[in-house]
Amino acid sequence: MDARTPERESPPPVDSATRIFYGLGSIAYGVKDSGFSFFLLFFYNQVLGLPSQIVGLGILLTQILDAISDPIVGYVSDNWHSRWGRRHPFMYFTAIPVGIGFYLLFHPPEGLDQTRLFVWFVFFAALAGISCMSALVGLPGDASAAP
Repeated sequence: MDARTPERESPPPVDSATRIFYGLGSIAYGVKDSGFSFFLLFFYNQVLGLPSQIVGLGILLTQILDAISDPIVGYVSDNWHSRWGRRHPFMYFTAIPVGIGFYLLFHPPEGLDQTRLFVWFVFFAALAGISCMSALVGLPGDASAAP
């Protein structure tokens, strides 16, 4: 090693309990991702009768919103300063809206015509986690281990 390069101390090892509790946080993502990946298109098309092309368009719109919101949320959380830290406020204050949005996404009011059902779908899919609210919960949490 060069004499001018200071030697870095290696971080202390992470204990098993910390690893387990850190991993438990991924359960929510698994539930959300499974709901979106496997059930969302099927539910809105086969159960609610919205044409699959329209559901696909809604998913596309929320993915575009996701592509726009992720870098913005990352930038804001990187530069956020609060007494709770940079990222924790985002995770604390968006968890409940995401859960409510996920519930409402799969429980639309009865009697909506296709246009209103599409608007309901896009709004709550965006709120529930395909896009911006998930970015507010997920990105800060994923980045919290970063220096």
